[in-house]
Amino acid sequence: MGPVEVARRAFVDGMGPAMSAAAGATAAGVLLALLLAPSRGADRTETPHPKDSS
Repeated sequence: MGPVEVARRAFVDGMGPAMSAAAGATAAGVLLALLLAPSRGADRTETPHPKDSS
């Protein structure tokens, strides 16, 4: 087995853990966003823009 084949095999063998880590980070980010985002029915008090209050 030559050095090119060894490098290729190491790269391919590392893809599984890298993809798993990326999927886990994405899932954690989505979960965090869903937990911290305001609900759609939240009361949003709009403050008038200074130019509109004349």
